[in-house]
Amino acid sequence: MPAKLIFTVLSKTTLGTTTKIVGSDPTMGGWNLEKAVPLKTDASTYPLWVGEVELNTMDGQRLDYKFVKVHPDGCVEWEPGSNRSLCFEKGEMLGTVGPVGQCNSVFGVMDGSGPRLVASEASPKTSQTLAVPMAKEASCSPTPGSEADLYFKVVCSTTGLGDYVAVVGSTQELGYWDTGKGVQLRTSANEFPTWTGVVRMDAAKCCEVEFKLLVVRSRLNVEWEEMQNRRLCKEGEGTWEVSLSYNKPGHVVNLKPVVPATWPRLLGQAQVDDTTKVEDDSSPDLDLPLNPQRVLMDEDPFRAIPHEALEATFKTKVIGHMRSLSAQGQTFGEESARITFGAIRLDPPPLISSWKGLKGRMDTSPNQDAFSVTQFKSGHTLVCVFDGHGAFGEIASTRAVQTLPFFLIKEGNFGHDTIDESDVERALMNAFEKAQQDVVAHSLENGWDSRTSGCTAVAALFKGNRIWTANLGDSRCIVGSEVDKQLVFATEDHSPDNEPEKARIESLGGEVRSRRIFVKGTNGPGLSVCRALGDQLLKPYGVCATPVIEQTTVDLPKKAFLILATDGLWQFLDSNCVVGNVAKLLPEVGPAETLHRLQKAAVRQWRNADGNYCDDITTVLLQLQGR
Repeated sequence: MPAKLIFTVLSKTTLGTTTKIVGSDPTMGGWNLEKAVPLKTDASTYPLWVGEVELNTMDGQRLDYKFVKVHPDGCVEWEPGSNRSLCFEKGEMLGTVGPVGQCNSVFGVMDGSGPRLVASEASPKTSQTLAVPMAKEASCSPTPGSEADLYFKVVCSTTGLGDYVAVVGSTQELGYWDTGKGVQLRTSANEFPTWTGVVRMDAAKCCEVEFKLLVVRSRLNVEWEEMQNRRLCKEGEGTWEVSLSYNKPGHVVNLKPVVPATWPRLLGQAQVDDTTKVEDDSSPDLDLPLNPQRVLMDEDPFRAIPHEALEATFKTKVIGHMRSLSAQGQTFGEESARITFGAIRLDPPPLISSWKGLKGRMDTSPNQDAFSVTQFKSGHTLVCVFDGHGAFGEIASTRAVQTLPFFLIKEGNFGHDTIDESDVERALMNAFEKAQQDVVAHSLENGWDSRTSGCTAVAALFKGNRIWTANLGDSRCIVGSEVDKQLVFATEDHSPDNEPEKARIESLGGEVRSRRIFVKGTNGPGLSVCRALGDQLLKPYGVCATPVIEQTTVDLPKKAFLILATDGLWQFLDSNCVVGNVAKLLPEVGPAETLHRLQKAAVRQWRNADGNYCDDITTVLLQLQGR
């Protein structure tokens, strides 16, 4: 059966040195170094190298392989230790044997596991003929006309970095068997290997529900449990406890669905009022999976900036810094909490609204949008609005809205009373490059996966009548005039239907289908933007973290205003339409009510399009000084 494998490896090299993979299969060179498969990297993904191998698989087939470095003088450096191995087991599931994932002085395999199957025709399948334990039925007691909260608690220790457990089933709430729309369970470093989640549905229908558990391997490989569908039954006719073999013997998953009277939040929400100034960050611990097999190089070329260094910089090197706090357990439409160091001395002050979206009827996912406002000692102000995506998108966005101003201060001379404005573009470009490196380093050091998680970004730096913008993806900044009621400037989204962006993706081996980006010949990961921080899996295929930087000069007497927002606002609202309405509303109802109505208009469009889905929506409204 044909299959495509994607190999990822951390490999430190010098200029001119390449990393390759060679193995026992002819498609991997047959141990002939001249036919070894080259891996790819670039400045934004180093030291991560990625490569593909296509081969025909058979049950029980075993492949041995190793990574090698080839130096410019022709010298070959083999990784020490025994051969790495992989095998194909019954059901076309990729297994690993031997020393896979063991750390050594030269190489480390990303997430400490073997490569993943990515071709849909070779992905794991449910087999009704395998001798696996049958799941006993869980129970529920429906009350006519009521809703029930189904609380899922699963023990699963077979996940690697970036993997997660999900529940998919026969109802809309469980995704109608669509693996991309099921209920994603969550864990944390303290809770692993226990995964929990909740879904609300009509209690009368609970007993008709069929469902299954699955492990999503970084969206490129979905492993279904090999058994008949699970069902709920009436109370007293079944048992709560089940235990079954999950895909491979010895990998046990325990499931306990219950129907509690009330559902407590999974993790505490940050108890910081959105209008309160505090002197220290009281945000909760981020919700991270524990992965004891995570591999790090002994000497990484870039280390993530410590949290203490970020806070110290914002307390001492700027006039003021304000940012959003990541929190679990928010409800639909709930504002994100925020923290402030110093004071933002702008008149009028910036107005910010960040609303948690809705991903299904009983959504427990966090708001993945993040924002920050930093006023430097020079009088320049930086506004960042970033939109996270993927299983850990909120970590990427929360991290990057802090590191971007940090690197402007540390490496762009923005910590001084004056700055050279001719150097602003270079400083912004460097700050984005370092923010990208920090996202990757932070993920490796803290056990979350940046291969299919990341964030889009839009930033505006301004002082007086000069504005510099930098953007990645589909978060957007527009400049309007209250007097002329006209759009003055807008950043351009980096979407797959943009021809230059599409050409770059396809020239590097990516594929654009249905306005999404895939590794050619696979069904993943399906990213909807061409530029982003993170998303390491697609970096070799043209999804870059290089921002487009532009400068705009505005006429302050015409009452210029800035709007920065995530695509939750722009998905259904046109830039010209937004400018016209904001210019009309500002003198009539004031900026605060104008912003509120703008957010409500976006929500209304989302609910009209899909009643059970609304993206997170974050908008910043700035009326420029000199009005």
